[in-house]
Amino acid sequence: TKLVLNQALSQWHLFESFKIYSLSVNISANDLLSDDFINYVIDKHLNHSDIKLMLELTESQQTINQDRSIQAIAKFIINDIPISLDDFGKSYSTFDRLDSIAFDEIKIDKDFVSDLDVNLEYQGIVKSTVALARKLNVKVVVEGVETLAVLKKLKALGCHIAQGYYISPPIEGRYLMAWINNYNQQNE
Repeated sequence: TKLVLNQALSQWHLFESFKIYSLSVNISANDLLSDDFINYVIDKHLNHSDIKLMLELTESQQTINQDRSIQAIAKFIINDIPISLDDFGKSYSTFDRLDSIAFDEIKIDKDFVSDLDVNLEYQGIVKSTVALARKLNVKVVVEGVETLAVLKKLKALGCHIAQGYYISPPIEGRYLMAWINNYNQQNE
């Protein structure tokens, strides 16, 4: 995780224009059990305060609800590092996590998105998650958007941010600036 964080921060420093975007880095709940890791991330954030770092947290409910993990999350939040609740709706990502973690965004898992344009059950899940996020005053990110029809449906349901192959496949950091420029030109 440290290596990924370092590489991501290095990429963000290559182009000044990246700094208007948030930089999300995935962490696991096991990462939260290491004081060394927690302090490392905080130090990196303090040394790169011009970068809007967000940590995407995924893991089991059992690990998340441990006092040590909650304390680690509190340290991040105190140091202005927001938390994203990743893969919301999957396995252990349940509502009881919502009152134990102060988070800034919910990421709806891609399993609820693939055929969202025709699946009424998934539409209901996404719609209720968006409504919940509004009540909690947090953003909604939807993973796994692979078609224009799904993207349009997500917009209609009020989602804030989408990611997936329809928008872009994963790309190396060195190609990110060119992708951003191309995307902005197409959407002007």
